[in-house]
Amino acid sequence: MNLATARSAKRSREVGVRKVMGANKSNIFNQFMAESFFMSIFSMIIALLIVEIILPSFNLLIGKQLDLSLLLNIPLTISIIIICILVGFLSGSYPAFFLSNFKPLSVLKSNTISGTGNKTTLYLRRGLVIFQFAISAFLIIGSITVYKQLMFIQEKNLGFDKEQVMVINLSGRNARENVEVLKNDFLSMPEILSACATSVIPGERVHILTVRIPDIAEDNIEGNEEGDDVLGMRVMNADIDVAETFGLEIVDGRSFSKDFVGDPDNAFLLNEAAVREFELENPVGKRFEYLYGLEEPKAGHIVGIVKDFHYASLHTEVEPVMIHIFPRFYRYISVKLKTDNVQEVVKTVEEKWKKVSSDIPFDYFFLDASYDNLYKSEMNMGKIVTYFTALAILIACLGLFGLASYITEQRTKEIGIRKVMGASIISIMKTLSKEFVVLVIIANIIAWIPAWYFLNNWLGGFAFRTNISLHVFAITAVVSLFIALLTVSSLAWKTAKANPVDALKYE
Repeated sequence: MNLATARSAKRSREVGVRKVMGANKSNIFNQFMAESFFMSIFSMIIALLIVEIILPSFNLLIGKQLDLSLLLNIPLTISIIIICILVGFLSGSYPAFFLSNFKPLSVLKSNTISGTGNKTTLYLRRGLVIFQFAISAFLIIGSITVYKQLMFIQEKNLGFDKEQVMVINLSGRNARENVEVLKNDFLSMPEILSACATSVIPGERVHILTVRIPDIAEDNIEGNEEGDDVLGMRVMNADIDVAETFGLEIVDGRSFSKDFVGDPDNAFLLNEAAVREFELENPVGKRFEYLYGLEEPKAGHIVGIVKDFHYASLHTEVEPVMIHIFPRFYRYISVKLKTDNVQEVVKTVEEKWKKVSSDIPFDYFFLDASYDNLYKSEMNMGKIVTYFTALAILIACLGLFGLASYITEQRTKEIGIRKVMGASIISIMKTLSKEFVVLVIIANIIAWIPAWYFLNNWLGGFAFRTNISLHVFAITAVVSLFIALLTVSSLAWKTAKANPVDALKYE
């Protein structure tokens, strides 16, 4: 619509001649609507070809399997036809209506468009450019904020070390029964710093199981009936080396140790969240019982407090966690590597695995990759928003180019007179560009409120999040202005460089 009306002055004499030759308003309207529909159909064909080419890459990005089977998908085919018709109608209706209303006498005399229709067109075009740049500004703000949150996630101290940790699935009964044998075999390798067996790993759902803390007062247990001291707490079963392997920090007391013979049966670790939740004062040494799935509870004492670590994603708060040695529930062996030659280590570990459990396939993954998958949807969204931002900016620039073409078309004589009167090329470029600066600033202001609202809601899904800072809006405004000026400057430079004699001879 912008580009068609921008070039309307070039076609005004054509319309005037056709009207003088007997064409009525409907003939002119139909001609330009036909051109618009032809352009829409041609564009749709190109779009379908582009979609077919990029669809495999897009499927990898979103993790789904979409296909463009038009003949097998009738609703999709009908939707594409409807979209093609709507695009043709909406993009061509106003230019066709506008061009068909030209007065032949005035356009044949001056080859220009004037009057109320011209002003209405100019206001509409300005509104379209503001709307387009508002969408672009919205997406730029969104891209920057999503990127900031993803960087915040990657740089956030998780409370554990996920780098260089290889996790091996303890598949099969034989492997689970020979956990200690496997672990000792792995530890004999110089490339492995430590190893531990666990029921879950960070990034997996940690189940809430029943426990009891006999030493805490009943009135400190919210939500429990009087006399009921059974609690629900997230439980991670692990062996003695869990703190060393995952880099957990002990802030009070000690970790599990081979120096204490009773640790496998009666030692418990709690995180800081559990201390806060149950208002435990001097928790180390307090009695603790593990109840779930046992006829008789495993009773012992709290031996240490672990600094809070993010066993789940940053979408959720850190909840109370208890860590206990309980081989019955081990499902993984995690090994901490100290070498960059990962492939060689994996090969050696697989050989040791086959010696103990040859009937079960060797299945492993790395903890950092597994944990980062918790944010796969956010990372995909960040990429998609970036692509759509680039596309929206491109479309906005085309609209801006259309408006610049229209304005310079109407101000050709004015520019010629300014040059004759001694105006420099730079001053003319400033004159032509200042209006667009105002439009882009208005577009940014319009985009700020919805951008803040939607992004604030999106960030609300994270318990740990970055902030929407004012400098993001400022950066967006500067980027928008730079893009707008870059788009307009080439056209403004060409117009300002033109010979003023040609401009004054323009009819």
